[in-house]
Amino acid sequence: MSEYAEEAYFMDGYCSYLMSPKSRLDQTVTHEAIDALQLYVNLYPFNDRVDEANRLIDEMNDKLVYKAYLSAKLYYDFDNYKAAVIALTNCLSLYPDSKYREELMFMLLESKYNLAIGSVYDKRQERLSSALDEYFTFVDEFPESKHKRDAEKFYKVTAEMLNYKPEETNIN
Repeated sequence: MSEYAEEAYFMDGYCSYLMSPKSRLDQTVTHEAIDALQLYVNLYPFNDRVDEANRLIDEMNDKLVYKAYLSAKLYYDFDNYKAAVIALTNCLSLYPDSKYREELMFMLLESKYNLAIGSVYDKRQERLSSALDEYFTFVDEFPESKHKRDAEKFYKVTAEMLNYKPEETNIN
């Protein structure tokens, strides 16, 4: 192996890091940079630049988390609750320790609630139950959340609707 191989591995990752675009854009280069820097760390774990490589990897991972957050929030902001539920669930699954976790979980609760409220009767019961489950998950993890009042409102309406049965009408 060349005497410059170690430097080349680091610079490969570092150059990709420098080319990594803003969070709102396609993150293919960011993934490439993470992979290249991780390869460097794996090949040269005792080098002086390992701490720098790990710092750059952490920075780019934060960018990916923010990208996922923005993507999920976009569906939520456009009131596309069915898509929001999927995107928010995926984001929480991919990045369970995200600094946006509370916000993501609240948006998921509100999306499930709004999806249930707007559902046809045949789907409403199942979706209300899902929203109720999400409420319990949210308040269990964030009992002192700034969203607690809204979450409790969702709970109250959801619980009432789950007990509601439409009256049968006789059409003569």
